Amino acid sequence: DSDSPKWDFFGYVENENFFGIDTTNTTADNAAKNEFIKLEARSRLNARYGTNFFYAKAVLDLYFYPETALTNPVAAGLIDPYEFYIAAGKSLQFKIGKIVYNWGSADAFRITNYFDQRDLRELFMKEEDERYRGSYSTSLKYLLGDFSFEGVAVASLNPVLFPDSGSYWVITPSLQDGVQPVLHTT
Repeated sequence: DSDSPKWDFFGYVENENFFGIDTTNTTADNAAKNEFIKLEARSRLNARYGTNFFYAKAVLDLYFYPETALTNPVAAGLIDPYEFYIAAGKSLQFKIGKIVYNWGSADAFRITNYFDQRDLRELFMKEEDERYRGSYSTSLKYLLGDFSFEGVAVASLNPVLFPDSGSYWVITPSLQDGVQPVLHTT
């Protein structure tokens, strides 16, 4: 029966390994910093508890970095909530918590997706479901046939997540031939 609360679980585990070497500067002093190695195990757990009218939902990303585990076991793991909210309603829906708004569609940047936090820490290697993170907000949506109207209240917008200065993906401006600024990865 649809009125009794129930649990739903699903998810996946994936492993990402990337290796690369920048061959533009191959002196012995720079050899170590020109290597790029990424070892990452990622798991996504989707959990939902409730009825069709009232439920709680959590989508958690769990990361494990084996190369970090050797030097700093505490920093080797990370739990990052993608979404975490409570929802109620049918044609008039209310949500409160960390919510992902999938407004608009595009190959790279969804310009209509104003509320979700963008994650650009790995510019081209991130999958679509990792490029946007939810924002802590409250949503009221009205469904009217094939159309919907949604109002959102956000306490503060989350800044874009850029790569750290030591990351392979960091973007630094440089002058090439002293004429024009060019962006490149270091």
